[in-house]
Amino acid sequence: MKQLSPTRQFLFFLLGVTVFRLLWHLLLNPVGIMGDEAYNWDWGRHLAWGYYSKPPGSAWLHALVGFVSNDSLFAIKATSTLLAGGSALFFFLTLRHVFSERFAYWVGLIYLLCPGQQMVSSILTADAQLLLYWNLALFASARILFPKNGSSPNLLNFFLLFLALALGHLAKQMMLIQIPLLLMAVALIRPTLFKNPLLYLVPIASLVSLIPPLYWNAQNDWITVEHTAHHFDSEEFSILDILERFGALLSLSAILLTPLAVAAIPRSLKLWMREKRKVDPKTLFFILYGALPFAVMFAMTLRQDVNPNWPAAYHGGTLALAGIFFAFKGEDLTKAWRVSMRIAVGLTAMVVVGFPAAEFLFKVTPLKAQRRTYWGYPELSANIASHNTDGDHAIIVLGHRDGASEFAFNMPGKPEVHVWNEGDTIAHQYDFWPGPEVGTPTLLIIEQRREKDVAEVTDRMRESFDEFEFLAEYGLHPSRDYPRFKVYRTSPLKSWPSPIQSSRR
Repeated sequence: MKQLSPTRQFLFFLLGVTVFRLLWHLLLNPVGIMGDEAYNWDWGRHLAWGYYSKPPGSAWLHALVGFVSNDSLFAIKATSTLLAGGSALFFFLTLRHVFSERFAYWVGLIYLLCPGQQMVSSILTADAQLLLYWNLALFASARILFPKNGSSPNLLNFFLLFLALALGHLAKQMMLIQIPLLLMAVALIRPTLFKNPLLYLVPIASLVSLIPPLYWNAQNDWITVEHTAHHFDSEEFSILDILERFGALLSLSAILLTPLAVAAIPRSLKLWMREKRKVDPKTLFFILYGALPFAVMFAMTLRQDVNPNWPAAYHGGTLALAGIFFAFKGEDLTKAWRVSMRIAVGLTAMVVVGFPAAEFLFKVTPLKAQRRTYWGYPELSANIASHNTDGDHAIIVLGHRDGASEFAFNMPGKPEVHVWNEGDTIAHQYDFWPGPEVGTPTLLIIEQRREKDVAEVTDRMRESFDEFEFLAEYGLHPSRDYPRFKVYRTSPLKSWPSPIQSSRR
């Protein structure tokens, strides 16, 4: 019997893993809707050209999935699973084009099976879309920079690049980094491409997709730009804080991607600094799209926290470098690579088993349900909804926007949930949406995030309501003491405070 080619083997693995993940979500329902995921889902119920913290791509996708599936949780998880499968496929195709089928098979397999991809396939946020478009752009760029037989890159490659960039810009601001990376790659690998007008036209044309969110931002004081800038606010500059931030990013990256991939970052940068233009162009390509921007993320820990999902777009390029340095000794696969594969599969298996077993683990171990995940919210939502059996009360939350989003998704009938703003500045997307109609009685939910926090009816609330009836107090989850939620029934709303002028909502 003829042995299957590495490409066919990988495609069978990809299909099998994707089907397994779909069945995992369908039969076990192990991963409820996460805080950010529920937040993006609620955006999808309020279609707009732009949103507080992101371009509109994630909201538009959630709106489409919700419309087709009637807001099915499985449909949301299935969409993220298919997006993750697509991103793994384009990464494999990139490796195959630049190197070989065998190299693409072994490196692509770890990428497919690592814990980071398992999580991306389980949570439908902007990152799931970004990785698909990022890896499609990586594939198109590789075909442009390394054409077969030295021929000129064809129009199809530039069109794929345009498509990936345009859709990626709508998904997440991070996609903009592809443009300077492409120009750097051309300058260092194939400078003759600067004579091709498509090299300029395609990136510029892709920016047309940003017209809707830019128009929305112009109407709303450039709030997305302002919010994005806050991600780079400096924090405490002490040695212990720096070590803690650096260590957190290092350990989480090693878990999500494998330790060998993280080890490839300093090795590849050292190689580049030592040999400069003598570095193999194929290696340099993945340094530019992997190790270099990943190293910038580590440098950022000198001044601020870096969320572990921020460098997710660089995982593929960094893992390719690990394959170059560590995967093969001659024609043989190294022991280190086999061990890394076992580690990746083992950690992913822990995720696959751990999520369905989470409630049991919370009871028998010191582990606690995380506030910004989903544990506890379905039960809490049902308890609060029991005080509104007729559904004639508006739901108002004084608390984190993740909690409000979870209530909106998990309460029966998926009601509109409004977030009370005690300040005079915009805090999140909920501030852009109108409050309940004046004259509507409400259920008021006040979140107490920590023991030291005050969770009481405020003076501003007393200006909007005449009466408050305390109904109950609930905890989020039995594994943790806080947050806690106090529930009140109020008299009809007299006025709704908002930092957004009515004409702009």
